[in-house]
Amino acid sequence: VANRPMFEIPFKQISNTAHTQKTEVSIDMVVDEDLAKNTQPGMRKKGNHGDELVEVRFYVPGQAPKIDESGEPDTETPEQTGAEFLYETIKSKIEADQSMGEKIVSLGEVSLMVPRGRMEVDIFPNFVRLRGKSYDYRFNYENLRRLFLVPKSP
Repeated sequence: VANRPMFEIPFKQISNTAHTQKTEVSIDMVVDEDLAKNTQPGMRKKGNHGDELVEVRFYVPGQAPKIDESGEPDTETPEQTGAEFLYETIKSKIEADQSMGEKIVSLGEVSLMVPRGRMEVDIFPNFVRLRGKSYDYRFNYENLRRLFLVPKSP
């Protein structure tokens, strides 16, 4: 506002980002695991008061020039939307910033019912990451209770 930052979100506090619509970017925040473990739905542990920000959505109008690897504007490719530019910038920063560890195995194009669609499945030592065309999901193993293999109908 007035050429000054209104607020800052550290990249360490961002768990995921998604380009939800043509002019919209969604940012999912890291959930405080201690608060989540000590809190049951509808109940708060004594001393844990207040709310927690879990998602922010930005409306980003306009166009932005594509930037090549050297950091210069790429004149040969068409412009991208401002939302695409913001999404790609945040995605590259959080992937570089987060210590994901070494990938154990990667499965390509697995059909899933929930979340629905074809996803690439990356298995890491502490979590599973599902990457789709629009959304990325990260699940810690302690949060997974059951997985079902549903036979494909002919």
